Amino acid sequence: MPWIAGCLCTGWAIFATVVLVYPGFGTASPDDALPGGFTRTQIELSQIIPLAVFFIGGLLFFVAGAGTRRHAVQVPIAEEMGVSAAGQESA
Repeated sequence: MPWIAGCLCTGWAIFATVVLVYPGFGTASPDDALPGGFTRTQIELSQIIPLAVFFIGGLLFFVAGAGTRRHAVQVPIAEEMGVSAAGQESA
């Protein structure tokens, strides 16, 4: 049943993102949720631009780390912990 917690967390994160980008989402009058002096476009751009910048930064770091991931060494956990396959600690 841990998938229920995962689904709830994912759904809540998606909902929070939608409300962040579009304040007043799901209300009868969404424009009433806007801070004074701001238009809907200004609010949306003030949220979408930083999200895009962080997303692009994440992609750049992902691409930059491709070589490191390619050369990663696979170490079995038993060997890492100093335990032989039979369950006896190695000397």
